[in-house]
Parts: sequence; C-alpha cells; structure tokens
Amino acid sequence: MKTKAIEKDGGYVLNGSKNWITNSPIADVLIIWAKDEQEILRGFIVDRDSKGLSTPKLMESSH
Repeated sequence: MKTKAIEKDGGYVLNGSKNWITNSPIADVLIIWAKDEQEILRGFIVDRDSKGLSTPKLMESSH
C-alpha cells in the first residue's frame, strides 16, 4: 500500500492514488485506506468534493 496519511492541523492529509474505484463517479463519499506515520492501516470517510480529490468522469455510452 502506497497511500499515506500524515497528521496535520488536527486532521490528516492523504497522499496517493488508486485506479478502478467502483462507483467513484457517482458516490457522495469514498472510503480511502491509507497507512499513517506508524504504518497502521486506517480508513477515512472522505467527501467526494474534498479539495485535492479527483474521480473519473462517467463516459456517455452510445448503446
């Protein structure tokens, strides 16, 4: 796991990426897994509109 969680200003800064996130273009929140500075795996519930977070756009289908 390469996604990291760094504690800062009473919260965390998450840094990493992931491909093929199921339903990410339509989800309101995402659960992001990251290791903290002690290498402990933690889950974060993150609003999709959070600064710095991007998800793919849905592609129009001609079918």
